[in-house]
Amino acid sequence: MSGLAVLAEPLRVATDSLGNKAVCSAVTIENVSSGSQNYNVLNFKVQTPSGDVATGSTLNVAQTLDSGTLVAGGVKTGQVCSAYKGTGQYVLIYKPNPFESTRGIWLFHV
Repeated sequence: MSGLAVLAEPLRVATDSLGNKAVCSAVTIENVSSGSQNYNVLNFKVQTPSGDVATGSTLNVAQTLDSGTLVAGGVKTGQVCSAYKGTGQYVLIYKPNPFESTRGIWLFHV
């Protein structure tokens, strides 16, 4: 894997000031390697209850994970969100390298 440990809190429904809904997870990334490691919110996708795998939401959420570089031992926490598509099972997917099969999967019922 990339030298990053990833922890995702359960997805929850969030609503912005315009009434738009999304499912969001607070994600914590820790660099467990001895060198610097890049991270990016675009490495996360959410599969909806209907099976559609979507990228990030346009919901205006404070503290979005964004992207950057963590030094050895560095930790970053931020929100990962995707459009809310009703109740059911959502899958949060972390895939840091599109050329490798390694990924993280979290199942959440919303």
